[in-house]
Amino acid sequence: MQLERNGNVILDIKENKNKVTITLENQKLSISKDAYKETNFYIGKPINEIDLEKIKEIDSISKTLSYIYKVISKKRYSEKEIINKLHAKNLKNKEIFIILDILKSKHLIDDELFLIEFINECNYKKYGKLRIIKDLNLKGISEIDKVEFIYQNEITKAMEEASYQAGAREVFLVEKPIAAAIG
Repeated sequence: MQLERNGNVILDIKENKNKVTITLENQKLSISKDAYKETNFYIGKPINEIDLEKIKEIDSISKTLSYIYKVISKKRYSEKEIINKLHAKNLKNKEIFIILDILKSKHLIDDELFLIEFINECNYKKYGKLRIIKDLNLKGISEIDKVEFIYQNEITKAMEEASYQAGAREVFLVEKPIAAAIG
C-alpha cells in the first residue's frame, strides 16, 4: 500500500492537558483537543496528505475560535472588527468564513446589537453625531440611517423650558453625581 511506504501510519496518540500529540512514522503532530474530537484517528490508522491538511485546518480554526471567544468575552465587536482580527492572524478566507458562520450561528456577532450598545455608550460619553458616525464607519457600520441620536443640548433645552414653564426665574442644571450628593 502506498500510504505505508510514505510512512504515514499513526504509531502513538498521547493526550496532554490542552493538546493531543499524534506520532506518525515520519513526524509528530500536535493538535488541540477540539480538533482531535473531530477526527476518528486510532493507532495503526494510515493517514494521507489530504487527511493531514484537513486536520491542520480544523486545528487552526479551533485555536482561532478559542482566541476569538476570549476577545469577545471582554467587549462586543462589529463583524468588520472581527474580520480584521482574523486577517491579522493570517488566516485563509475560507477559514475566516467558517469562523464567522460559527460565531453568527451562536449569535456572538450581531451588528444591530453592537450598534445599539455603541450608540448608548457614545450618548453616555456625550459624543456628537458626527463623531459617532465617524466611529461607526471605522467599525464597519455604514447603515446609520436607522440610528436615533439623542442630542444632549436638546435635552438640556427641554429641561430648562419645562422649569421656566413651571415658574422658575433662573435655571441651573446640576449633573447627576452632584445632585445625588446634594440630596
